[in-house]
Amino acid sequence: MKIGEFQEAIGVSSRSYNTFLKMTGEKGSESNTYFHAHRFCLKRELQGIKEPKKKPASKQAKLDTEKKYDVSGIHLPGEEESKVQVYDTCDEVRKKIYAHLRDPNVTKAGFLREIVKSYTPEQAVKFQGNSLTRFLDMSGANAGNTNAVFYPAYVFFEKLRICDGQPKNKFREEMEKIWRSHGGFAWIKQPKSSGVRLILVIAYTVRTNM
Repeated sequence: MKIGEFQEAIGVSSRSYNTFLKMTGEKGSESNTYFHAHRFCLKRELQGIKEPKKKPASKQAKLDTEKKYDVSGIHLPGEEESKVQVYDTCDEVRKKIYAHLRDPNVTKAGFLREIVKSYTPEQAVKFQGNSLTRFLDMSGANAGNTNAVFYPAYVFFEKLRICDGQPKNKFREEMEKIWRSHGGFAWIKQPKSSGVRLILVIAYTVRTNM
């Protein structure tokens, strides 16, 4: 079933559907899309309708996906010491992860294998099985900033943006204005002095989403 067909089947607009997909944590619990989709899935379950099994990606599809998301040729300042300056909030990175995982040939395990390369070998970082799930379940500008997934995911998507020749959006430019003089958005430990800057980020996010 295609996205448009699913929206029609559950009786929601594309705007409501897309807004719901961008939400994190418990924010979507009041969404019409959440209620209608739950009712739709429950009805199918009671009728004994089984979801079609996802076909494993072919070898060629896997190779094409690896090539599409290959960022090995991109270098970012500070990368050698895992000190790339971050200019995205945790919520923004979560949105990018959700969008990335919608690619049928991308798996969570494969995504983690790719982003862990952003850490140096000396750090010997290994993701736990639920590392990604725990990060995605959080909600808030700095919720999850010390989670091991946040930093390497940002680095991956920043490299991908450069690789695809995409310009910085307004939010990214605003983040640079706020955080550049402080070495980027805090991802190791949130200092007390960053409270004012975080308020500015949240205020800007609310304003741009209105």
